[in-house]
Amino acid sequence: MRNVRHKNLVPVITTCSSDCIRAFILQFMLNRSLENRLYREDFPLSLHQRVTIMLDVAMTIEYLHHGHVTPIVHCDLKTANVLLDEDMVAHVGDFGIFKILAISKSMAHTETLGTIGYMAPAADFAEKSMASGYGDSSQKIDYVFKVVLIGDSAVGKSQILARFSRNEFSLDSKATIGVEFQTRTLVIQHKSVKAQIWDTAGQERYRAVTSAYYRGAVGAMLVYDITKRQTFDHIPRWLEELRAHADRNIVIILIGNKTDLKDQRAVPTEDAKEFAQKEGLFFLETSALEATNVEDAFSTVLTEIFNIVNKKNLAADDYPPNGNPASLSGKKILVPGPAQVIPEKRACCRS
Repeated sequence: MRNVRHKNLVPVITTCSSDCIRAFILQFMLNRSLENRLYREDFPLSLHQRVTIMLDVAMTIEYLHHGHVTPIVHCDLKTANVLLDEDMVAHVGDFGIFKILAISKSMAHTETLGTIGYMAPAADFAEKSMASGYGDSSQKIDYVFKVVLIGDSAVGKSQILARFSRNEFSLDSKATIGVEFQTRTLVIQHKSVKAQIWDTAGQERYRAVTSAYYRGAVGAMLVYDITKRQTFDHIPRWLEELRAHADRNIVIILIGNKTDLKDQRAVPTEDAKEFAQKEGLFFLETSALEATNVEDAFSTVLTEIFNIVNKKNLAADDYPPNGNPASLSGKKILVPGPAQVIPEKRACCRS
C-alpha cells in the first residue's frame, strides 16, 4: 500500500514489525474519523462539508477500483475508516483487510472480508468481471483527467455524458439530482487516458457542492441549449463561477447543444463563436440525440490537457541534475502556463 498514492488516501509513512507488534505508521489526522464527527452535537458538519467528504471518498474508491494499475477493493469502507485532516478533507484509511484483484489467482486474496453491512459491492463484481472477460481492470492507466460539465438545467449535459460514456441517448432522461459522474478510457498518443466526467444539477439549490465539484478538475465543458437564449445568456455567470473555484489554467470548451432542433435555434452560431474567441475558449455545437460532435468535443478537451501535461513532462526531463528532485516526483497533474486561448492554426470553432 505504500506505493498507492492518492490525495484522499491516508499516507503510509512506514511499518513496524517485530515479535510483539506489527503496525502501520500513518499520517496524523487532526479531526479524527468521520464516525466521530457525525455524532458530535458541539461541532455539526455542514451540508457543504458532508457533500465534500462524500465526493472525496467516491473519487478515492473510483481510483482504487479503476485508476490504479492493480485494482484494489477496500473491503471495510465505513465512517470509522474515513479520517479528516485539519482542513476537513477526507482520507480513506485502514487497509488491513484490503483485497487485491489480479488475473493470477495466486496473487489475489480469495476470501471476502469486511465489516458486515459495509463491504464494497465491487468485491464480488470485479472478480466476476475479470473472470468473464467483461472487466478492464487489468488495463494500465497512464493519466486520469477530471472534466466537469456545467450549465443550466435541461440543456442536455446528462445526455452528452451518456452519449460519450456509453453511446446512449434516452428521451426519458430525468434531471440530475446533485452530482454524478461517468468514466471512459481513451488512447491519446499511445497513452491510456481515463476521462472522469462529472455532471451536476443546474438548479440553484445544489450550488452548495460548488467547491468540491470543481476541485481537481483540469477540463470543463460549458453547455447551453441553442433553442433557449436564456441558457446562453447565463454562460458568463457559469464561467465566472468556474474561474473562481477551479484552477486558473483549466481547459474550457463552450458547447451549443441540440443542433438537431436547428429550426428552433435562438442562439446564432456567430454569437457563440464571438464569445468563445473573446474568452479564449474552444467552441463546438453538438447534438447528443444525433451523436454529432460529442466525441470531438471531449477529444478536443482531453487532447489539449494531454498536450499540456506532456509538455510539462518533457520540461521536467530537462531539469538540472542538481535541482530539487522532490518537485519532479509523482504524477500529480497541474496544468501550467497562461490561460488557454484558441490556437490560430487550429480549426476549433465548428458547428
